[in-house]
Amino acid sequence: MTPHRRYTAKSYLMLSIGFLSLTLGSCQSKREELATTKPAAVPPGFDVKLSAQGVTVRTPRAEFHLTPAGQVIGTLLHKNDLLTLEDAKSPGAAQILTIAKKEYARVVLSTEDASIHDTTGKLGLGKRVDVTGSIPGTELRETLTLEAYSTFPNLLLLSLRLQNMGKNAVPLEKVILQRHSFASPSTQGEKRLWTFEGSSLKWGKDEIFPVPAKFAQENPFGAPVRVKDDLGHVGGGIPVVAFWSHDVGEAVGHIEALPLAISVPVETTSERKVEVGVSIPARARLKPGDVYATPRTFLAVYSGDFYEPLKMWSDAIEKESSERPANHDENYAVAWCGWGYEFGVTPKQMLGTIPKLKELGIHWATLDDGWFNDYGDWQPRESTFGGGAILDMVKQFHDQGIKLQLWWLPWEWRTEASGMAGANS
Repeated sequence: MTPHRRYTAKSYLMLSIGFLSLTLGSCQSKREELATTKPAAVPPGFDVKLSAQGVTVRTPRAEFHLTPAGQVIGTLLHKNDLLTLEDAKSPGAAQILTIAKKEYARVVLSTEDASIHDTTGKLGLGKRVDVTGSIPGTELRETLTLEAYSTFPNLLLLSLRLQNMGKNAVPLEKVILQRHSFASPSTQGEKRLWTFEGSSLKWGKDEIFPVPAKFAQENPFGAPVRVKDDLGHVGGGIPVVAFWSHDVGEAVGHIEALPLAISVPVETTSERKVEVGVSIPARARLKPGDVYATPRTFLAVYSGDFYEPLKMWSDAIEKESSERPANHDENYAVAWCGWGYEFGVTPKQMLGTIPKLKELGIHWATLDDGWFNDYGDWQPRESTFGGGAILDMVKQFHDQGIKLQLWWLPWEWRTEASGMAGANS
């Protein structure tokens, strides 16, 4: 199998979203789904403490501390130990706003005056904390919101709202949240730091590996990524970036049920630290009084490898959007794929596999890449699948009790040869 046909969970997600690139301005008007009725009591073990030194949110499995400078430190409660990957020192700035091409890397939060609410929503019962503050050098007022839910005791949600309190418009270009500096333990043995990078950057590229001493990756999500091979673009991905060692792991990303165009850049430093953040392209011009709201980002602390945060993310997304279809035996049925014949596949080659498929008890087959002229027009290749060749081939498979799947990519591909360019936008 060539790198071109490497199937992963990320590639299927990439196809399902069709490279939909969304701006985030809509987030400022879409939310506020928290219930206004009196919520049920939050289960024991959830507690919030306020002080001038910060806000501490404690769940039965984790503790999250927000400093007045906006830094969030996650700690896993494991037996009698407090475990974290967080470096004792801040990553320089916990959040960064870009306004008119200038960066503002400070925030001053009034943590002792934060408001605490019992809340309920799609993620269950929980606590919400609203912390207000200011961004020195600007006329913006910030409200940073933390959310923790009983169904997800290892997860903290973080979002912010920015309101223009001045008299002039503010060109808000970018917001970076969830900036963390993880201590990179020994590069050998059980203390080695591993990572899962959920972006889709290149067919066949590893997404799980030990963090190298020198490493930088932008990790764009929800938008096309141009590549040099025959596909032209990849992209999409799973908006989760995770790190873990033998004892503890941490992960960041977003849990909105839309393929938002954000990035989670990762970079190692000369001090052997790993820095990460969630970068959100705001592209908003805030008139006096206007409010911009970010999507909900998350910080997860856990024990284990990348499967733990991916399961948390998947479960949260399911609750936020819709339940996944019920499982059935056919999901686990063996399927044969015709990609072994690559782009030159013919009906004769496909049909020639039927005896072997029946011998092995396989009742699923896939006509893979190469049956069409161009990505996007889906006209059968005349030299191999012209006329009614595909319909005839499907009938012969069905007559033998074998179901046939058709592989395709749901995006437009513009070429001079394609008479359908633009029709499938």
